[in-house]
Amino acid sequence: VWSIMAADETRDLVFLPTTSPSPDFYGGERPGDNSFANSVVALKASTGEFVWGYQLVRHDLWDYDLASQPLLIDLSINGEERPAIVIATKMGFVFVLDRETGEPLHPVEEKIVPASDVEGEQSAPKQRFPLIQLHPTGTEDLKRWNRDEAYNTACEQMFEGARYEGIFTPPSLDGTILFPGNAGGSNWGSMSADPRSGIGLVAVNRWPTFVKLVPRSEFRAADKTGTLQGVGASFTKQSNTPYGMGRFDIYHRETGTPCHKGPWSTLVAIDLNDGRTLWEIAVGGPDRFADDPQASEWGYFVRGGPILTAGGIAFIATPFDYQLTAFDIETGERLWFDKLPAQPGATPMSYELDGSQYVVLTAGGRRADGNGQGDFVIAYRLKDANE
Repeated sequence: VWSIMAADETRDLVFLPTTSPSPDFYGGERPGDNSFANSVVALKASTGEFVWGYQLVRHDLWDYDLASQPLLIDLSINGEERPAIVIATKMGFVFVLDRETGEPLHPVEEKIVPASDVEGEQSAPKQRFPLIQLHPTGTEDLKRWNRDEAYNTACEQMFEGARYEGIFTPPSLDGTILFPGNAGGSNWGSMSADPRSGIGLVAVNRWPTFVKLVPRSEFRAADKTGTLQGVGASFTKQSNTPYGMGRFDIYHRETGTPCHKGPWSTLVAIDLNDGRTLWEIAVGGPDRFADDPQASEWGYFVRGGPILTAGGIAFIATPFDYQLTAFDIETGERLWFDKLPAQPGATPMSYELDGSQYVVLTAGGRRADGNGQGDFVIAYRLKDANE
């Protein structure tokens, strides 16, 4: 279990969001679907007895582990009250399952996905695509952003020769584009939801990664750091397999802007009862993009997730604009924001004290003034209705 578990005390169930098998990007030594990896697994809390398991990614080759804590909520599905478990994924997919059986409560389609061309690898021929898909999946959805000659040339070098046939394109010896990259999609910040209306909120990144498998004979000379496609990359050994791995995030190094058209990060509201997207708004755009009419409207990158108050106010903290922002859950209207002294990486939390409600978060990333790392814990009091 890589992320945070959830528990249903009434039903004596605990839900485990499981990780991807190791190594992440080559699976020749672990053939088959690798059952119960990349899965929601339900156990009887009092005994540990297995109850059910539902795999969201078969034979993971993309580091699409289940990073989000499962969300427990009762939903109205086709007019029937159902106990649901909702899991947001790095693919930008949201699966809605029955909490007691693991049965999908919304349609899930089995689709053929690209096959691996790497010797020794047998990728899964099909993957599961749920009704709620908040990240693009096709080749036509990864569109280059045409800016200026220097930018275009640098970005083209990063894409050159890489394989991309849509989501779930397997890693290759020539290099593969993962879109979304292994950071997501939605990551560990998870979701929030209103139990009365069934409206769920999730932050989704659209951020590609370049991944290349390196034959062992060539990899032995490589350090943990080096270059791929002309930019700095990180490398891992993937021990006891024929291939090491190198990867990097695809963005223009001088400006910090991604090489594809946005939006790059959004906050999305979904009716979990029927799977409809209600609204979507870009979040997290840095101040340095303010003069760019396109980049300023595309957000940037979110780490933590949103929370929701009983009054219908959503809060999310975004690291690259150093902001805590409040939105109206019904409309997506931005109601309030405050600049933070350091980058936040966390999901906010809320508590009550002496009849007042507070929102609190930690900000421990790079300080806004450039002087090292932050170590802040900041609380805000929500105004009472009659104030």
